[in-house]
Amino acid sequence: MPRREWKVPERGRRAIAGVRRGIAVWAVGVALCSAAAGTAPEGVPRFRWTTGLVLTYQLRQRTTVQETFVDERQQKQTRQTTSDLQLTREWTVQAVDAMGIATLQMRILSLRSELRRGEEEPLIRDSAQPEHAKEMAAFLNKGLVTVRLDGRGRLLAVTEVRSGSAQRLEVELPFRLILPEEGWEAGRSWQRQARVKIDPPLGVGDSYTLEQKYTLLRRQGNLWTVGLSTRWTEEPPLAEQAAVFPFMWEGEVDFDVAAGQYQGARLRIERELRDHLGPGSRYLYRSSYEEQRLPR
Repeated sequence: MPRREWKVPERGRRAIAGVRRGIAVWAVGVALCSAAAGTAPEGVPRFRWTTGLVLTYQLRQRTTVQETFVDERQQKQTRQTTSDLQLTREWTVQAVDAMGIATLQMRILSLRSELRRGEEEPLIRDSAQPEHAKEMAAFLNKGLVTVRLDGRGRLLAVTEVRSGSAQRLEVELPFRLILPEEGWEAGRSWQRQARVKIDPPLGVGDSYTLEQKYTLLRRQGNLWTVGLSTRWTEEPPLAEQAAVFPFMWEGEVDFDVAAGQYQGARLRIERELRDHLGPGSRYLYRSSYEEQRLPR
């Protein structure tokens, strides 16, 4: 029986390759990442915005991509790319209007990234090194993006400085969650939706809807822990799913109801494709995200 030849679909090759290349510039993608606010019911927690407020966060994201494919000799080959991003970023409230809508600007204070492909030596960039800081001069300690948020944390507007930041912020949100309209009791859940557009070379410009579900898990003093899960409402074509994986976060987010401030998050993604490029092929995307507010 003649051996069947499997060819990688062009869109699939572009999507997988694009995600792999994207890890190298993940630092910028991560860092740059509705209606009127109205009046909250009495006693319902909200974000507290005051002009001049400075919120500083330290985050770390570690990502691994593994690709297994069958070569022309019908042998399985596996490639692995890993990245480790650590940065400190600062949000400053520039103004708060009469409706309680805040204008905030974000800047990166420090950054260290490490990228490793297979057994190669890692590519490291660290703003603590003077020569690396010069390479980062275009964005380090500069206002990168300006957003408008209401008291529930909903994103009302984004002033983009770097391409792609608006879409990432729409999905991931500057402070990782929106608050419920009312009813703060353990077990309560609420949802929001966001659109992800997959532009060339990763896709053909189609958009997909992601639904994020929040659940109030537990309270310790003034600190509420909120569960987060993400799913797509319609399954993207196989060739474009890898490009959507980096938005599929799940985990926990912390919010201080007394201070009215986001305190941090512990999130993860683990998604897999099998036989997407022919029998025996496999694509694994795994990422972890930890963020914590720093005291001033």
